[in-house]
Amino acid sequence: MERGEEALPTEQGHRTASLTSASPVTDGERLIVNFGSYGLYALDLGGELLWKADLGPVQVLHGHGEGSSPALHGDALVVNWDHEGQSFIAAFDVRSGRERWKVPRDEVTSWATPIVVEHAGRPQVIASGTTRVRGYDLATGSVIWECGGLSANVVASPVAGDGMAFAGNGLTLVLEDGDAPRVLARNRLDDSFSASAAIAGKDLFLRGHRSLYCLADR
Repeated sequence: MERGEEALPTEQGHRTASLTSASPVTDGERLIVNFGSYGLYALDLGGELLWKADLGPVQVLHGHGEGSSPALHGDALVVNWDHEGQSFIAAFDVRSGRERWKVPRDEVTSWATPIVVEHAGRPQVIASGTTRVRGYDLATGSVIWECGGLSANVVASPVAGDGMAFAGNGLTLVLEDGDAPRVLARNRLDDSFSASAAIAGKDLFLRGHRSLYCLADR
């Protein structure tokens, strides 16, 4: 929104979250913030508005609010818009806000943030959803691959490493790095979580309602 602008909520939100649950991203020159139904905003690091884009209203399942954050790769900004209306994924020029492409998605509400990875020198967007996990060409938005297997209420964002992509619904399981997905451990913490995990090196940070946790191999 504009500096000093006030607005009323257009939808319900979960009591454990807020109306600004999506995390911002930055390229060091611009700060990109997704306010969902209120639009996508780009600010300079002094807080001045550079551009904004109205992507329409969001109709979230069960009034749980929004949560998918934008993904940034080079000069391309990707936003996943899965909701109870017509879902889509779109890419924008981070400098001008110009829409590069917009592709419909046969998906219901999800809260997962897309990621961008490079494979064989070709950047692609990986986005999780109830119907499929899909890989999109970052340049055109065309679907490169897709795979089923997740259930409803997809919250966890996909991750990638060593040429592979990993997608799940939300259980923090430790799996063996091998040909078969053998479960090595199931860890439980005496807390509740509404925030995505953050990774720095080999450390995993979890923001709980009572404490901040760091899980590490020491």
